[in-house]
Amino acid sequence: ADGDADDAALAAIAGLERLAEPKPDSLERLVGLYAEARDSGRRDELGRVIARVARRAGASSDTATIALAAIDRAELAPAVDLPLIGRLGGAEALARIDAAIRSGDPAIREAGINGLCNWPTADVADRLRTIAEESLSQPAARPRGRRALRALVRVKSLPSDRPADATLASLQSAMTLAAAGEPGDRAYVLERTAAAVRSMPAVEWIAGYLDAADPTAAEPQAACRAVVALAHHRGLRQPNAERFDALLDRVATISTDPALADRARRYKAGL
Repeated sequence: ADGDADDAALAAIAGLERLAEPKPDSLERLVGLYAEARDSGRRDELGRVIARVARRAGASSDTATIALAAIDRAELAPAVDLPLIGRLGGAEALARIDAAIRSGDPAIREAGINGLCNWPTADVADRLRTIAEESLSQPAARPRGRRALRALVRVKSLPSDRPADATLASLQSAMTLAAAGEPGDRAYVLERTAAAVRSMPAVEWIAGYLDAADPTAAEPQAACRAVVALAHHRGLRQPNAERFDALLDRVATISTDPALADRARRYKAGL
């Protein structure tokens, strides 16, 4: 029953996004629902909706300011409003996030960092990297460090006009940082690399993680998914068929996901 209720709630949220406009009344209503959300998962999804509506094509240049005003009127606690403010982006939002991070109140500071981790663009990448580096070195702060690391990887893998080799280098640098994280963080870097960089240097770098001592570990399994994701692109796979064939054979051998192994075999067969 709870699952059905959650599905219905998510469907309702999706419907709201389709109907909402980047105008004060719609944003006011969405922020009100965000404030009333009964759990963090639903609140996060509503926060994403608010940010997407505010950035929708045709939105005026002051839509983020309108959204911030609606947030202010809702009088939310910092732990609730700062993560949403971070999703909006923009100079005013960043000023609020920076002020929170400088706060002497640990709870407000943490909320500000959470807001920074939700930032929609890569212009805060250096800040995220600093937070990740500092926090991953402290056992008590590792959860914060992992959030910052994943946010760094996310923004560095967003579509951009950077050359593919520059994006790959950024993600390889993040992988070095992820050595202080958890296996799931390193898996995340590999999968985001496959999503962001469609090149043979990316393929070769990812392929290096297929040969771990334990092929069932998070990193080699993520490498399997990443190789298959890249093999999906015929323009990359077909000119490099010999190399891909060997890698797809390896994926079919070590993947713990039968469906993924089947996809690897099908791509090798040219299907």
